[in-house]
Amino acid sequence: MKRIICAVSVMLSGCMASVPPPETIRSDKCLDVDFAKIVQIADDVVLVNLYRCYRWYAGTGWVHDKTCSYSGGEKVLDDGAFFAIDKKQFTKPEELYDGRQFGVGNDCFAENGTYSYISTIGTKKTIRKIKITSSQVPNPEYEKWKAEQDAKKQEQEAK
Repeated sequence: MKRIICAVSVMLSGCMASVPPPETIRSDKCLDVDFAKIVQIADDVVLVNLYRCYRWYAGTGWVHDKTCSYSGGEKVLDDGAFFAIDKKQFTKPEELYDGRQFGVGNDCFAENGTYSYISTIGTKKTIRKIKITSSQVPNPEYEKWKAEQDAKKQEQEAK
């Protein structure tokens, strides 16, 4: 029985070594956000609040809910701070309106500098600017694995 267990574990470890890592990984520049809600539309930017969704589970408390399926589980980030997004980021700016909520699907929100404006009482305000960008970047582990596989292939072809 011990021999069977050892043989199976050796076979499984050999199989695991040949599984490639994913080609892309989530960018570390992506903010941990589920959706944005438009607060105000200006001439060149859209001011938004950013939200993350949670779901209440008895015994564990509030847990991140990527599907945002729990009504009332949305929590505004940074105590309701405004973020600015260039209007150019939107393919249909005519569909923008105050109170609209939107997600970015497989993309993500990432910081993109700052934006300054004059408030209604005449003071200068500076807020963080964000952009909508691809959430996936090349995985360095995959590049390393691919180079190793190519070297092995060339070595076998040379024989």
